[in-house]
Formats: sequence, C-alpha cells, structure tokens
Amino acid sequence: MPIKKDCYAYDFNYSIHNFDEFMHKYVKEKDSFAICFLNMTNLGLCNYILEYKYGNVLLHNVINKVRYCINQKAYIYKFGGDVLLLIIPNIKCRDNAVKIIKRIISINNDIFLLAGKKIRIEIKLGVALYPYDNVELHDVFKYASIALNCVNKKCGSTYEFFNANMYENNAMEEKIGTDIQDAFINHEFILYYQPQVNVDSGKVYGVEALIRWNHPEFGILTPSYFIDGIERSGEIKKVGRIVFYMACLEAKRLHKLGYSDLIMSVNLSIRQFEDDFFITFIKNILEITQVKPEYINFEITERTAINSTEKITSALRNIKDIGIKIFVDDFGTQYSFLNYLYTVPIDGIKIDRSFINGIDRCEKNLLL
Repeated sequence: MPIKKDCYAYDFNYSIHNFDEFMHKYVKEKDSFAICFLNMTNLGLCNYILEYKYGNVLLHNVINKVRYCINQKAYIYKFGGDVLLLIIPNIKCRDNAVKIIKRIISINNDIFLLAGKKIRIEIKLGVALYPYDNVELHDVFKYASIALNCVNKKCGSTYEFFNANMYENNAMEEKIGTDIQDAFINHEFILYYQPQVNVDSGKVYGVEALIRWNHPEFGILTPSYFIDGIERSGEIKKVGRIVFYMACLEAKRLHKLGYSDLIMSVNLSIRQFEDDFFITFIKNILEITQVKPEYINFEITERTAINSTEKITSALRNIKDIGIKIFVDDFGTQYSFLNYLYTVPIDGIKIDRSFINGIDRCEKNLLL
C-alpha cells in the first residue's frame, strides 16, 4: 500500500495554541476527526539499553510506519516522552477509525534492528472522535488522554475509544489520589498473601506479599487503582517500607505457628533503590522482627533489572550479602536480553505466565 502524497507528519513539541487553531479550523469547516494519543511503551527502555541516538532512530522509524498505516492526510506531533499525538481528519464513522487504528497497532508485529539488537515496540492508543459520542470540542483532547490512561493499564498492544465509564473511573482515580495521605494515617494499606506451591510435592513453600488498599468508600483496591497515584505523590518508598515491615511481622507470626521454613517474597520498586538508608532499614526490620534473612526473597521487575544503574547493582549485592535472595519477576514481559542476567546479581527468575499458559497443550510453549 503506497503512501498517498498528501500524507505528512510533524515532529515537534505540541503547542496548545496550534491545537486550538486546528480545532476551530475543522469545526468551522464542519469536518470530523479523530484525536489519538499513541504511547510507545518500550521506547524508554530502548534508550536505557542502547543509546539515545538509537531511540531517536527508532522513534522516526515508528513515525514513518504510522504515516504508512494512516495513508491519508494527518498530523503527527511528538507530544513528549514516549507519546505521539495523532490528528486524523475526515473520519466519518468509528469503523473508519478502527481500520486505521488496527493498522497502527500492527506495528507491534514489526521488528526493528538497532545496534545489532532486535526491538519490538508495544503500541497503545487512546482515541476520541469528534463530533461523535457526545464529545464536545473543548473536551476531545482531554477525553483522548483519559482513554490512553485507561488503555495503559492493559497488557500488550491495544486501543480504547473514550466512553462515559472512563470519565467516571478517572474521577475515581482523582479521588483516590487525594485520599492517599489519609490511608497512611488510618492504616488502610493491608497485605494479602499468595501461596507459592512446589509442583512436585504440592506443598506450599512460601507466600508472596501483595499490597491492597482497604478504602473506606471503594472497598478493597488492587494496586492498579492506586499505585500510579502513589508514584505521583512521591510516597512509593514509604509504601515499600510499610510492605516490608508488615511482611516480616507476618513471616514471624507464621514461623511461630509452625511454618518454620516458609519463605516470604516481597516486591521491590525501583524507587526504593533511591533511598540511601534502604539497606540499613532492611537490617533494622530483620533485627526487630527476628526474621532470618534466608526466609526473605525480594522480587524486582525485569525493567528494574534491565535498567540497573551502578547504585542499583550495588544495593542488590548488599542485599545478597545480608542473606536475602533476589528474583526477577514476570521474566519475558520486556526485551528479555539474556546478557543482563550475567551482570545483575540475582538468584533466579519467575517466568511470566504468558509463557506457561497452555504449556500442556502447546508444543511451542513447552519448548520455550
């Protein structure tokens, strides 16, 4: 499919003045259009793993492929970070938009070769259509942003059109964000414990501590509802400390009940490695609770492992020196460059369930 000659793209920082000018131009001409926020979720990782110049090359390659997929007159703005803003005029119906968006999503299947490494880009799109779905002109930009926020919580390359439920969920997220400090004061953060089972014996050998928020209005909330708000509030390190302390108290209780060999697994945020007193805190909590370090496992994300700075690597070594084991969680969800496993001091990996699902029915999954 050749690119039409009237396709063109801009790659500059988005200007609200230019956006308003565009809006009024198309409304005056009584035209319809789609506003799309496109998030390239792996672009930042590419900058970390390779060099920023390769990230820029990848960005321009993606933009060219987006132009190819749209194949009509459109505006492409570099909105900032890993996000592009697409303005696609002459969208007469949702089906018309879906066809274009699905072509853009298919970029996920393309392999980009950079510095000898094969890179895939994960594409997420939040979309709002004007003048459809009761979307007002002054809200279309905000609604596309809300749709992107919603789709960012999903796995894999996908898209979402704005709908009224998203607006309600966004209002809920804003309410949750304002309630974070009250959650600390009222001790509303609690832990659930997911059993870890030995497949050979069928016995539980450990548990993983999973944070929940017992919100007074919304009930029990999983991290997908509040972790972004905690990140924005700058309190993620505080939450991490609370989780570790509570997990150690529970480990102590379970050991006293006779589960003396039970291992407690705790997830670490990359932000916790920014805490200069993190290692001292770990030692103090282990001493206070009298939990032996060999009964604690820490789990870090693959992204944390890939992005390991000298400070993170040093902290991981110090943790191992204490006697705590370190595992990479959900291995296989990012780039999975095996060479980083040689440089990061870890004890093992937890393979992502996408590789395990159907292992008894799919020969390919079994081989992997």
